[in-house]
Amino acid sequence: MNNRGDVLLAFALGAVAGILMAPDRGDVTRRRIAEKAGDMFNNAKDRAGSLRERVGTTADTLREQGRAVKEAVHTAKESYHEELSRPRTGLRPDTNP
Repeated sequence: MNNRGDVLLAFALGAVAGILMAPDRGDVTRRRIAEKAGDMFNNAKDRAGSLRERVGTTADTLREQGRAVKEAVHTAKESYHEELSRPRTGLRPDTNP
């Protein structure tokens, strides 16, 4: 038998075993499955909301830090250009031929 056939056989055997060993009637089992699925969905939704909030907060922080870095670079650049434009005093002229 090929791999796909083995998987299908295992699935079928598992389904039969599950039906034979089910502790409750089908409607009770379906209700429990639906409740569990709903709980899992709500949990995933809550986690996604929490993650979205954390990502938003992190993005805001990074934007603020980016603005601060940009301003610091701008200020440093202005200071550098101001320093270059100031006349130099007390420097000896170049005496090399």
